[in-house]
Parts: sequence; C-alpha cells; structure tokens
Amino acid sequence: MDIQKVLANELKDTNVHYYFCKPVPFMRAVAKQLTENGVAVSKIHYEVFGPHRVI
Repeated sequence: MDIQKVLANELKDTNVHYYFCKPVPFMRAVAKQLTENGVAVSKIHYEVFGPHRVI
C-alpha cells in the first residue's frame, strides 16, 4: 500500500492523527511509511490485540 496515494491530502495537514488496528506486520509497514512521510510519532496511534508489542 502506498501511503502517499491513499492519504495525499491528510499528509499535508500536521494536525491529523492516525489510528489503526490490524496485524502487526501491516501496522509496522504503515507506521514506517507515515514517519517516512513526515508524520510525527506522537500522531500515530495503534492497538495490538494480544500481548502489547511496540511496532
């Protein structure tokens, strides 16, 4: 998935927060792309079902 294509308008807005909950590999990929596109880590929120893991 290409975050730039999916979230083109949202990435321009520094007030947007990103929330997601999916399998860990997907969340890692999304978080990585968000940070690579300038999103602050403090704006990325996720939930892991099962034992807590940092993505």
